[in-house]
Amino acid sequence: MLSGHIYKTRNGVEIVAKVVDIRTSEILDVESAKARYIDIYNGADDHSDLSSIAEKLADKFHIAFPLLKGRISGRHGGRFFSDMGKGRMRMKWPLVIGSDTQFIGDAVIDEKLEGGKYWIRIDNAENDELVMGKWVVAQ
Repeated sequence: MLSGHIYKTRNGVEIVAKVVDIRTSEILDVESAKARYIDIYNGADDHSDLSSIAEKLADKFHIAFPLLKGRISGRHGGRFFSDMGKGRMRMKWPLVIGSDTQFIGDAVIDEKLEGGKYWIRIDNAENDELVMGKWVVAQ
């Protein structure tokens, strides 16, 4: 869930927003900023250009919460291994597992490894055996 506030003053407009995991009610940290929110400020006297401010805020969200995709390629005990590429994700980052046409279950990052590789813990898959080779996508 995305929530936040817009502050308008005679000096400019500031938008402050945060992302909350609706399953756990936990505010997701913005790792690059070491903060729990993302903000943008426009000091212009003209408040009518909110679309450009929103676009800049969206750019910050795409950097802080990149959409990453990988395949599940290994398993050890109750955890699964995936290479998510060069993006950076944090512990407990929510994930979705499935194929191109089928939702299999929700998961979270259980352990970060070097080079964009992660151990994943599946929360609610009907059958853990079905996830090998399936897509894992950051929410």
